[in-house]
Amino acid sequence: MSLSELEKPRYDGESIVNLANSILKVLGVPVKGTCLDKRYESKILTEKILLAVLDGLRPDIVREVCSEIEELSKVGVDSITTVFPSTTPTALTSLSTGLEPGQHGVIGCVMYIRELGLLINTLNMSPMHRSEERDGLLKMGVDVSQLFYIDSTIFEELSYSGIRSLVLIPKGLKNGISRLIYKGAEVQEYASFPEAVIEAMQFLNSVDRGLAYLYTPQPDEVAHKRGVESEHYRETVRDLLQTLVRIVKKQVYAPVTLIITSDHGLIQTSERDLIDMMKLRQILNILETPPFGESRASFLKVIDDSEFSELEDIKFLENQGFLILKREDLLNSNVFGTKGVRKEVVNRLGDYVLLAVSTRYLRYSYNLQEKEKEPLKAMHGSLLPEELYVPLIIMNF
Repeated sequence: MSLSELEKPRYDGESIVNLANSILKVLGVPVKGTCLDKRYESKILTEKILLAVLDGLRPDIVREVCSEIEELSKVGVDSITTVFPSTTPTALTSLSTGLEPGQHGVIGCVMYIRELGLLINTLNMSPMHRSEERDGLLKMGVDVSQLFYIDSTIFEELSYSGIRSLVLIPKGLKNGISRLIYKGAEVQEYASFPEAVIEAMQFLNSVDRGLAYLYTPQPDEVAHKRGVESEHYRETVRDLLQTLVRIVKKQVYAPVTLIITSDHGLIQTSERDLIDMMKLRQILNILETPPFGESRASFLKVIDDSEFSELEDIKFLENQGFLILKREDLLNSNVFGTKGVRKEVVNRLGDYVLLAVSTRYLRYSYNLQEKEKEPLKAMHGSLLPEELYVPLIIMNF
């Protein structure tokens, strides 16, 4: 398989980037890019929108679950794409800004920031050697807003027009990347999902027009531990969808549009799919920095690439279902967006990428004192359909 044969994000009207812009358009605010295709956008019939982002949903499984729920069985489940890499910080930044990854510059969970000479955890906004500490960069005196290229969020754009927005996220997630991507919104942390849906509806009932944005990491967390094909995952998705529809239906006082989508899909993996990068010494010996990016889309910044393609480690990875691509291959493929990649972001892509086109994935230990983690049973980050496509459900109440 080659890069040209893989699916690509559909930034021309069928991606979560376009969804963000359509929300601005429906609420009467200037857009920041291409909107959703009209066959999707025309389903949004009100100016009170509840956008529910359920982390890690696959359209095929959502369709199966919805067929068993009376209210949802009558509603179509469309498929749109996420972004590349198909991972949470990149996708949530695009959803909250209406910008393609090549423009906002958040490229994966682990990023090399040349300006700092550091690898950072983008979710927590901390250096990788302290990756579990949220806001580590802020505590070092770093203004993280200067590291990325977010001129404004969709929430700020709404506020400029006097339109309120509310963001609901689980307790403990109010800092880190949230400081960047939820600017302009009223941000509340919640303890339970039903509580969050009620808060969202009470907010929408109190405004003439507005946006409530609700995020939960639950499906993704269950999938990583149990597998995306497990009954645990299906029950989690079923419970969340039923709760959403039940509470919205009960609480609605004036017409409201519920939009359900996700940040990425998931592919089923097993213990034997894990490849320990610490054992690939030939590759590690020629790197300028540790590998970064995603476990299924790993970026390499090399000191000398004269013999790179001939390394036995590289041949091993090719045999295990990885495409070994040059940075230029990605830049020429528009996987980061139709507007290209800002020159300030190009260095964040390394020199090569190890792109998974099988169920295999990589793991690198940034903290050698960290306890060995169990292999995960579902993964994402690459361009296979299972991880690239996300559901889009639009319901008007």
